[in-house]
Amino acid sequence: MLLSILLVDDEEEVRKSIVKKIEWEKMGFQLAGMPKTGRKL
Repeated sequence: MLLSILLVDDEEEVRKSIVKKIEWEKMGFQLAGMPKTGRKL
């Protein structure tokens, strides 16, 4: 079973960079989303 994570940062390039650098599924995670802010959650 994979754990879902939400990656939130106001800088799009930071979000993209983090997503590329981490092997999410290998670590047991799935990326549920990448919103710019947490305000609409």
